[in-house]
Amino acid sequence: IKTDFKTRVILIYQSELLMDDKRSLPLFTQSKHTNVIKKIRYPGYPYLHLGMPATANLKGIMKEYAGDVDDDALETMCAYLARLDPLQRRPLYAIWLAKAWPNTKDILPTIASKTIELLLEQADIEEQDKAMFEKALVGILSHVAIHDGMPLAKLKEKDGKECATIEQLLKTSGFMDDRLSDYLDKIGLMRYDKDEDTVVSIPSRIINEYIVLKYMEEPGHAEKLLAGEQTSKETRQFMEDLYNDFPEEIARIEIDWQIFQ
Repeated sequence: IKTDFKTRVILIYQSELLMDDKRSLPLFTQSKHTNVIKKIRYPGYPYLHLGMPATANLKGIMKEYAGDVDDDALETMCAYLARLDPLQRRPLYAIWLAKAWPNTKDILPTIASKTIELLLEQADIEEQDKAMFEKALVGILSHVAIHDGMPLAKLKEKDGKECATIEQLLKTSGFMDDRLSDYLDKIGLMRYDKDEDTVVSIPSRIINEYIVLKYMEEPGHAEKLLAGEQTSKETRQFMEDLYNDFPEEIARIEIDWQIFQ
């Protein structure tokens, strides 16, 4: 059957004013498909963009999924959500929080695991390889998190084993060009600059802290993660935040804090 019709692609992205510093570049400057995007985008500027959902809408979402909760509980939930998602850009966090409520101790584990699940789904890894892939991915995310972003070349140098594991499993699954950068680009954690390609961290500080905390609970992981990080201001700040937010949990992990003296 011969068809003759045109398809218009509408690009919608969040306003640069809502983005944090690491993600404030215009959409087409971050993509490796710059020329394609410039050709297909609707003429003119600005792009359509998504704004922050109103607090009333967030309350409505949480009330729907949490069930019978009063106004005071909704206010408490909104305060908790603000810590997880300060810019209110992730309605899924509101849903996951509401489903876990009022078991507050389950909220962070739930949202962190759900976040990892979403990232794993993008790779379409065989079931028998998912545990290995997740372990390598959490290692990579942890290294990136303590630096609040890291050049791709440095990540491969510092975390070569995990990067190689991911690339091998991507190749086995037939994922795109089987390169790590392709996968990171698909899940939204790559930024393409003129000088170097950078892997950015998951845009929620507290979720990053929790992922790093769980990673360091495995024997030898804390030592591996912090090796050579004595002079890194980003790592110092991250570990200070981690200590303040999870004092009891971090106390159970053997860490040589003197490296930051």
